Amino acid sequence: LNRTIAEIRLAETTFFGGWHQADLVAVIEVEGVGTEWLHINSLGVAPSHLRQGFGTQLLQVVLELPAWQRITVATAAANIPALQLYKNAGFHLQKHWSTPDNIPMVTLVSLCLHF
Repeated sequence: LNRTIAEIRLAETTFFGGWHQADLVAVIEVEGVGTEWLHINSLGVAPSHLRQGFGTQLLQVVLELPAWQRITVATAAANIPALQLYKNAGFHLQKHWSTPDNIPMVTLVSLCLHF
């Protein structure tokens, strides 16, 4: 996820960051904050900070946002760590699909049962 600070500032989406001391080590990008439907556009963790809970913490921030009833996210079907992260957070398979380059993908969904 190579984006400049200027690109992030101009984005119409919302970003949340995960910090380790003074370093930004993880970012999650969400569309639809404040609405009933959220979509996670991206979630990235610096390679040096993988498997340390930063992705889980950022996903929890999104799950605790008010007003949503449904959250979706798409990821590569072969991205086992991402699939496990979302499964552990209560996401379920919504559909299988492929990119124009024939990369197998999945869309996962989480429904809020307490709205």
